[in-house]
Amino acid sequence: MISGRNPELLIGQHVVSAAAVKKSGLEVISTGYMVIDGGAPTTVSYISNATPIPADKDDIAMCTAMAGDMLGMKVIYMDAGSGARKPITESMIQRVSSRWKYR
Repeated sequence: MISGRNPELLIGQHVVSAAAVKKSGLEVISTGYMVIDGGAPTTVSYISNATPIPADKDDIAMCTAMAGDMLGMKVIYMDAGSGARKPITESMIQRVSSRWKYR
């Protein structure tokens, strides 16, 4: 979860599971998971103890995605969470996806 500030989800669980994932032989696709405000508290924000990126802050989402790219992440997944009242805005999706437009 690259949009949160919980170190357990930024790296802690990756360390715990690394050997098992490597041993499994599964292809690893580095993915940046971003929680976006959907207008209501959601399960993901509760469980992760993360403050979602504000829905009207496209630049913050874009910069978070850029940081994920700089960390070697190949995919960005944006989630408003179960129970969200509003979907992620089209402008935010366009702003974030434009970062990978010319790859």
